[in-house]
Formats: sequence, structure tokens, C-alpha cells
Amino acid sequence: MAEWKKVIVSGSIAELNQVTASGGFFGDLKGNVTGNVTGDVTGNADTATTATTATTATTASYVAGANVDGTVATATVATTVTITDNENTNENNAIIFTSGGDLDGGNIGLESDGDLTYNPFSGKLTATSFVGDLTGTADQVTNDLTAGAGLNSGGGTFNGAAARTFSVDSGSMMPFISSSVFSTISGDVTITAGGVATVTGATVENDSIDNDKLANMVANTVKVRNAGDTGNPSDFAVADTQLLIGNGAGFTAATLTGDVTMTNGGVVTLGTVGANHIDEISNLTATEGAQLENIDDVTISNTQWGYVGALDQALTTTSDVQFDDVTVSGDLTVSGTTTTVNTETINLADNFIVLNSNLGDASAPSQDSGIQIKRGSSTDAAYFWDETADRWSFALENVAADGTTATPDAFTATVETHATNAPSSAPIYGGASNGYGNMHVKINTGDIYIYA
Repeated sequence: MAEWKKVIVSGSIAELNQVTASGGFFGDLKGNVTGNVTGDVTGNADTATTATTATTATTASYVAGANVDGTVATATVATTVTITDNENTNENNAIIFTSGGDLDGGNIGLESDGDLTYNPFSGKLTATSFVGDLTGTADQVTNDLTAGAGLNSGGGTFNGAAARTFSVDSGSMMPFISSSVFSTISGDVTITAGGVATVTGATVENDSIDNDKLANMVANTVKVRNAGDTGNPSDFAVADTQLLIGNGAGFTAATLTGDVTMTNGGVVTLGTVGANHIDEISNLTATEGAQLENIDDVTISNTQWGYVGALDQALTTTSDVQFDDVTVSGDLTVSGTTTTVNTETINLADNFIVLNSNLGDASAPSQDSGIQIKRGSSTDAAYFWDETADRWSFALENVAADGTTATPDAFTATVETHATNAPSSAPIYGGASNGYGNMHVKINTGDIYIYA
């Protein structure tokens, strides 16, 4: 079965099932080693256990179960580690501590507990409980604070009581605000000690009254103030089909009648307009406008026949028409089965050419489709999409103009990429069964994979 295989090139991190090299290995070896090692091994290992057999070894510090023929350097234990400065990441990290409560140092293991964390971003330490004096600011205190164990740790009382229990609910703060504070609120708004607010001023700020306050206006009215009126504005009734107009001296309602009507919603309706009412429409004369009235009639005027006759083609629905140069400003639709273009140069403004458009979006894909190149006495070449293999293909064969299949001689290799990941599924083009030869590049490391 095909799978992704990594290509080993200069700089690659090798991932191999088995390696055999007569010239030896150079560089760092990372990962576990299982099997027999022949030759000298030098350098430092992270950890090592005693080998079962060492024929010529001088130091027994090898991988368990491995047979070693040669000398092997003793594995070393790191005495220092590299620490990365992190003051910005918003995450809770486990605090590392030594195992077994050993306080004397030495080669001991490291442990962590999810209940003890530190956040570099906020600088906060989190634990389920603390032992000893607490200084600084805590986010929340859930247990009662008693004398000698919290606030005022020297003893005594807090607000007259030995226990220090703090609680605030939704209704407990207002009673502690003295009613005298309301006496300092003055101006257009005053508030009594009981919380009653009164607006006494006559001035209302701009934009402080919105349309919700005018919800009780009489329907089909507008609120106006005529030039001759004084005092408050009034509601001016406007009936259906009326337009409210003004000239600076007041407002009047004009009724729209005849060929033009308008509803209160602003919809204007244009009635029948006779040809004798049209003087000119975009340089169309009244005589020409009169001809338009006969378009749907069985009788066609001499003037209209003159427009058709000017084409000098004696056109009918079955006529074959020939022109020298033709410019089509609108869309051109050709419904025939064959379109032949005899030209040496084709200029297309479209970005994409759609083939097999007759299938429609709802049809299941079943036909090969592509481009065929005529090569004279040699076999034609075709570049096409192979529906069977589900990938782009090449063929050297004559494909009929109305053909639906072609036999591929070779396939196009595609390259898939990912910023950080190696390939985890079959190739996009060809899939698991026909994706042979496609490539995948892991961008951050430059690793290359081929599906084979």
C-alpha cells in the first residue's frame, strides 16, 4: 500500500526503518538505539543502562539488551539546564520540584503538581492552600479571617468583632451610603434621601429626546410649525396621494391626480401615457414613438419595415447571415452543437475557461475533459483531467472533439504544503489509490515527502 515517504537530503532529519553504512556515522545521534552496534561510540548520552554483552568494551554504559563491539564512552548526567525567560505568555504553568522531599541535592527526579501553578503574564501563583504568613494582595479570600490568622495577625478585633467575615450582596451597599450625600446633588436633577429623582430645570440638552417620545402622534400626520404660527408645533394631516410642500410662508398639501399618483409610503405610479404626449425620449421623435405602439400588433408599419430592410439581409428566422466585422456589445449565446472559429489569434478577457459546462452543478462527474493540440503528421497531444484517476494527466492520442474519455500516458505531480505539519492523509489529487508521485513539503523544516 502506498504511503508518504520522506526524502532525505542535506539538512534533513532522517526517519528511517534501518540504516547500514560501511563508512561509519558522523554527527549527533538522537533517539533510542535498539540492536547491535559494531564500532567505537564516543560522545555523551542522556541516559544509559548496562549492556548484556560487551565483547571489547572498556566501559559498560550502553543501551539495555544491545550487543556492543567496540569502545563506548560513559553516559553523562547533565548538571545544568537551559532556562528560557518567559514573562508574557498568559498560561498557568506547573511548578517543578524534586521528588521524595529530598533537600540535599544529587541525582534526583523532577515532579510537578497541577494544583500549584504560575502564570508568567499576570505574575500570579495559584495553589489550593498556603501555610505561613500571607503578604501582598490576594484575588479572593474564601475562608473566614480570625484574630491571629490573617488581617491584624497580632490579635484584637476588626470592626468590633473578633471574627473577620466579609460578604457583600446585591442589596447591602446602599444602606451604608449616608443620605446626606444626596444634598450635594443639585441643578436640573435633585435626589431625595429616599432615592426619588426630580427634574426641575426647563432646559433639555440637544439630542436628549428621541423618536420613542413621539410615539403617540396621530397616524398619517407630520409635525410642523408654519411660518405664521407661534408656540408649539402642530400635527398636519396628509391624506393618501398628497404631497406636503412649502414655500417659506407655510405648508400646503397638494393632491396628485391623473397619470401620476403617490401613496403615503412614497410609491409613485405612472398611468398610461399616449404617444401624442411624448415629445422626445433620448432623441426619439414623436413619429418614431408612435411606431413603437405597433410592435405587438400583427400590422407592421412601413417605417418599421424600413428599419429591418436597412440591414440588407432579407432576414428570416432560418436565414444564414454573413457579416464582415461584427461587434456585439451584449451577451452572445450560441445554441448549436458545433462552433468553428477560423482565426490565427484569439484574445480572451475571461480569467477562467469552463469546460463540460453542459453537465450542470448537480450532475455526477463522469467525463474526462481538457485541451488537445494538433501536431500534423505526429500523434496529437492532450492535457486533460482524468476522472478515473482523479488527477491531471497527459496523453498522446487523437481525442474526438465530442469524446468523453482519454487514456493517460503520464500524470502531473502536484506539491502540497503545510507550515508545520508532515502529511497525515492521502494526496488531494489521485487519493490513496492513484496519488503516486505527488509531493508534500513541510515548510518550517524544509522536509520533503513523496507518495509511493
